[in-house]
Amino acid sequence: MRRVLFNDDHDAFRQMVRDFVAKEIVPNYADWEQAGQMPREVFAKLGALGILGMAIPEEYGGSGQNDYRYNVILQEEAARALGLSHAQALRYVILPQAVRNVLPPLTNEGIALLKDSSLVSIIGMAELTRAGQELASQLAAPLAVWPMVALFYLVATLPLTRLASALEKRLHRQA
Repeated sequence: MRRVLFNDDHDAFRQMVRDFVAKEIVPNYADWEQAGQMPREVFAKLGALGILGMAIPEEYGGSGQNDYRYNVILQEEAARALGLSHAQALRYVILPQAVRNVLPPLTNEGIALLKDSSLVSIIGMAELTRAGQELASQLAAPLAVWPMVALFYLVATLPLTRLASALEKRLHRQA
């Protein structure tokens, strides 16, 4: 079944990559693995096919293809050449990169959502900032109330920030 994510250009690119991998990489992979490196000529051939530097503009020697789907195809075909199943390719190749790229902005959004939302479980039905305004008005002591509101936000967001930082470091070590 054809995936709707890819069009005919992507299919042609996939076939070109598949042919290159079958002809140039698979027969030599064991020798390169034993030597600990791939010969420079292979990189030159990849560059000549336009596979290296996909997102780099053509005037700088790249392919000028700023389309992430080409990189997905490269990753899928590399995993396929290593004998990984589709599920293994997702688990060991695609998802680690996706998580590494998505985790920081997703964490930032979560923290912003926490700060911007009503904290019903702690304050009841009022938003924390609104409750701070009301309390500061009633007590006529804003310098006593606002630092406490800020401290509450700090206590609420700091553990999430630390958790996100620890996850990012762990993912970076695994890469």
